[in-house]
Amino acid sequence: MLYFPSLAVGAAVQYPVVKRTAHPVLETKSPGGHVQRGLTEWSSTVEWDLEYRELSDAEAGAIEDLYAATDGGLRSFTFCDPLANLLRWSEDFSKSVWQLTGVGVVGQRLTNVSGATAPVTQSVELPAGSRCTFSCEMRGAAGTQVTLRAGSVAKRVGLSGDWRPYSVTAETEGTTAFGIELQSGSSVEMRAPQAELQASPSPYKPSFDRAGVSQETTFVEGSLRIMATGPNRNAARVRLRSKVGSGA
Repeated sequence: MLYFPSLAVGAAVQYPVVKRTAHPVLETKSPGGHVQRGLTEWSSTVEWDLEYRELSDAEAGAIEDLYAATDGGLRSFTFCDPLANLLRWSEDFSKSVWQLTGVGVVGQRLTNVSGATAPVTQSVELPAGSRCTFSCEMRGAAGTQVTLRAGSVAKRVGLSGDWRPYSVTAETEGTTAFGIELQSGSSVEMRAPQAELQASPSPYKPSFDRAGVSQETTFVEGSLRIMATGPNRNAARVRLRSKVGSGA
């Protein structure tokens, strides 16, 4: 699978990023002049404008290699939206995308009904070697121990009776699991789970059936705009387009 390359520091892109969403609208006009508009069944699209400064030759070359591998805009690749939650159904733990072996769900409350440690995790296909962060808010009885999980990195935290934010940062491993692990017999409330390709959490963005992993992304323009600005230093502007919800 082809992925849009991350930077050497592990970040997905440089900021600022411009994102635009277009929804096809069908307009009909009756003989009497009444106009009716509605969304169509055609796919909506998202476009991103990415601007880079101080790219190394290797980083610029990785973008050029992807452009060549996809024959410009002819073949698609996977792009992880830096402005979106990479998890699906962040508001509903009863959905099948969540692994809930031995866990009972009632709204935001998660209870380990098994006799062993039980996961509440979701796996996402991501490019290997990028920095990623899982974040959420939790509350539970004082002293309750919960393990945050991002790939192979586990972080144990103690809860209190109040809602508090928690996060863990790791390196992606291709298929990467995000979530928490509950000790036997424990019960916690969790909200605002989010996965991102960056080294620290950003404000929560709810997700539903669609997530920020777009598998049918293409280059918009027929050429790349990459300019050398000095020894091992490059500037670039890249425009990408994807169908909304592809890969969800």
